[in-house]
Amino acid sequence: MSETVVSGQVRDINGNPLKQVLVTLSQPPGVDGAGFTTVFTDAAGRFAFGKRIRDPLRADVTVEAKALGYRMVFPEHGPAKLPPATSGTEIVELVLVLQPQRNQADMAPASAWLKAIPDSEPDKALVIRECVACHQIAHPEMRQFVRSMDDAAISRPREARKRSWQQLLTYMYGTSHEFFGDGLGIPYDYGHLDAGEARHLEPISELLSKYLPDQLDYVEYAYGAPLAVTSRTQIREYPVPNLPGQQFNVLGVREAILAGKPQSLWVVDVASDHIFKIDPETGRQSTLDVPFTGITAPHSIYGGFDGSVWLTYLFQQLHGTVNPQTGTLTLAQRKTAANDYYVSHDFATDWRRNVEIDTSGRIWFGDVASNSLGSTDLKTGETKLYQAPESLLDHGTEVHGNVRLDDLYMYGCVMTSDRKHIWYTQLNGRFGEFNTETLKYGAAVEVSPASGPRRLAITERDILYVPLFGSGQIVEYDARTHRQLSVYALPDRASAPYAVTWDTGRQVLWVATSNADLIYRFDPKDHSFGVIPLPRQRAYLRMLQVEPDTGFLVTSYALLPARAPGPRMALIVDPGDDYPPRKRDAQTAASDAVAEAVNKPALQAAQPSPPERKVTVSELAELSKKNQCVSCHSVTEPRIGPPFNAVAIRYSQQPRAVTVEVLAAKILNGGAGNWGSFPMIARDRLLSPDEARALVRAILDLRITQ
Repeated sequence: MSETVVSGQVRDINGNPLKQVLVTLSQPPGVDGAGFTTVFTDAAGRFAFGKRIRDPLRADVTVEAKALGYRMVFPEHGPAKLPPATSGTEIVELVLVLQPQRNQADMAPASAWLKAIPDSEPDKALVIRECVACHQIAHPEMRQFVRSMDDAAISRPREARKRSWQQLLTYMYGTSHEFFGDGLGIPYDYGHLDAGEARHLEPISELLSKYLPDQLDYVEYAYGAPLAVTSRTQIREYPVPNLPGQQFNVLGVREAILAGKPQSLWVVDVASDHIFKIDPETGRQSTLDVPFTGITAPHSIYGGFDGSVWLTYLFQQLHGTVNPQTGTLTLAQRKTAANDYYVSHDFATDWRRNVEIDTSGRIWFGDVASNSLGSTDLKTGETKLYQAPESLLDHGTEVHGNVRLDDLYMYGCVMTSDRKHIWYTQLNGRFGEFNTETLKYGAAVEVSPASGPRRLAITERDILYVPLFGSGQIVEYDARTHRQLSVYALPDRASAPYAVTWDTGRQVLWVATSNADLIYRFDPKDHSFGVIPLPRQRAYLRMLQVEPDTGFLVTSYALLPARAPGPRMALIVDPGDDYPPRKRDAQTAASDAVAEAVNKPALQAAQPSPPERKVTVSELAELSKKNQCVSCHSVTEPRIGPPFNAVAIRYSQQPRAVTVEVLAAKILNGGAGNWGSFPMIARDRLLSPDEARALVRAILDLRITQ
């Protein structure tokens, strides 16, 4: 069967090559491999996809280029279909043209809208901590809500808008209670807010009504750090469908990892009580049912010290493992002697982010329900909870160490290299230490309550990195000497860093953001940040795995609420660098081979081809008149725009195929930059793309007379 290799280049409207542009190839469901594959252009604007497209499928395949500050305008406004197939193996050379635009509402992440709120505002971190805990802000539905505040002929006063924000917050808190109440079997009273929620209504609504404009329809954004991508960087997205009966419960898939030999993607879906297994090469999926009656909500997924895949569940006091070779799911209900209710959020992991046992053979986990650490002896099954010291105090409205006690929840946890200490974060308050031999809590490090520390990482030298979700910072802390080393501000303080992962192969830290549609790369050696942008908006990330053999980054889109649904996908990101112990998989190796294969024809296409010079001045003048060009252009004399003979001479030494596409895009979309500051008027309502191409070819083939 004939196949097609897709390659090409990205130019701006004036023909300049654009580097580090995201180019995404979208395939129809049921096709082998990832549903969406994204690569990045090199310094010459070139790109190539490693996957060959079978010709019968070409009609359903699209390619789209995206970059901050640009929009794709040619050959389509948005995703472009491949040209019709010809017989035999073929290399399709696309020219994708982008036009600059200042308004980045269609490309910028949700965090861009929060740039209007100064970082110095103390309640900005509270807004992010509370709102982005479930969804991005300001996502499109929220922007529509803001517009609806002023649907009347007269703009509403700020106090009225503030009340609208308070009502929206009440609604969102109710949505959260509804979801978790269903899992716990607890009906929610929609007229009730808990103490913390009631406290937050006033400062959050005050800040949003003060700084967010009436119309959230224009935004500018910059990443604030260089892109950490190359022409070998590749992002593969695997859509995970809703199971039957889940059409009204459209949540993101919670977390994903690569495990097994050969490797499979293992994805936990908290909404449907299923675990998905995906073959990265073929894209084929299967599901594992949780063998338990009632809602279990599989939540977190890890590699383990024993080679198993380990799972936590939000409900029913369950822990689970999967044999990645056989796909066998084992479930254990871990009840305490007192039958305490608890919610396992995170297992304690080592510097490889694998579940590890302590020196007594116990695994450890964070319990968000009672603000406790829990342990399970794997030999006896005995499970115990160890409440944090502040959990034993009278909560009420008491403030302890600048933290309200009713806001504290045990969240992420890691284990030191000697397997004798657990370091944990408490959502909304602090991070601290627990000794697994004395079973006592130790040092506690206070941070701003609104900063909301989340899922931390530890290095092989016991350096902690703690992400501050609300304030957009990373704390660096030496767990051996109990000394804070530094606090690093992320390039986008509204990016909401949910989790950090230490990469022992590269000796860098990866930061998964929930509000900025990107992954940060942090190098502790020079304290620099880099950015891997993701291919779509609503790219709400939680956990991130670094697969040790390949160095691939594995994550998923994990937006929580059904009211503002996001994509349901697992991702494999190949940073495209020289990862030290790399074992490249079949798709990555294919990418390199294809890039080499397209190199020769690409070089040939880059050479200027001599014009045929068969079009006379009178013929071009007639064509110009037919296409209503004569007000601005003559064939031989300057008018508002350049004469066509000057255009023909200027581009005679440029690659013809590229020139035709770029100039056709300019004719249809207008713009300035090549012949002065006065912009050409867009002609997209008068000409089709093929008519514009025909006009360009006629100009290039003009018979020049001296």
